[in-house]
Amino acid sequence: MIEVFENYERKFERDGIRYQDYSEYIVEQAMIRAGYTVVAKDSYYFNGIACVLQTGPGRPPDLDFIAKLPNGNYAGIQVKNRIS
Repeated sequence: MIEVFENYERKFERDGIRYQDYSEYIVEQAMIRAGYTVVAKDSYYFNGIACVLQTGPGRPPDLDFIAKLPNGNYAGIQVKNRIS
């Protein structure tokens, strides 16, 4: 069963938007319903600011979403959708 889960195709597409996993779609819809505005997807750079999630060499991993909160602040969101 673990092998099936590890090799399962996780990608999901809805309305022409590709998600790495169905859980990203659920999180995005929850943020929208909570009044957040999703301003970027699969990015680590927005509005002149970079969010560095690693200290080693190479390109930093992406945030799944960058959202504008109802109070005007921004938040970087990573959806954990894999078993480690």
